[in-house]
Amino acid sequence: MDVKIYPSNLKGSIEVQSLKATAHRALIASVFAEKPTEIFIKHQTQDVFTTVKCLNKLGADINAYAGKLVVNPIPLGQTLMIDDEFDVGDSVATLKFLLPTISVFLGGGTFKGECKLPKKSTAEFLSSLNGVGYTSDKLPLKINGTLKGGNITLSGSVGSQAISGVL
Repeated sequence: MDVKIYPSNLKGSIEVQSLKATAHRALIASVFAEKPTEIFIKHQTQDVFTTVKCLNKLGADINAYAGKLVVNPIPLGQTLMIDDEFDVGDSVATLKFLLPTISVFLGGGTFKGECKLPKKSTAEFLSSLNGVGYTSDKLPLKINGTLKGGNITLSGSVGSQAISGVL
């Protein structure tokens, strides 16, 4: 199946299941919005807070309250830090969502993690990211280069987080 995505202005609100995977996706989209966003999530997990910490390093201002996250987006035109280090803890989701995001917006960065995450290979995912070089397929790893548009082929085995990260 071929899918084409076109730029457009979006507004409104939607109600979705309160899942951490949905929270990651909403957070990343919200930091690049024009206005602040409220994300209502009943169960805020450590994985979600790991993503919050990394997005705040990019220049967002995300604050947690009981049952919701308030995202003040990265100001348009703000110079983002280049080649910064992102600690993804033991969150595979944070790593897979943010690898392509950091590539697009920073042109590179360094990722580190803990627990079992540094032992997991990301070679299949990294090799599919057109224009992105990397120093290792395991953490700590440094990426450089900007993800190129066009045709990108991803195996379903890389997971939905990696696919969403590329989108």
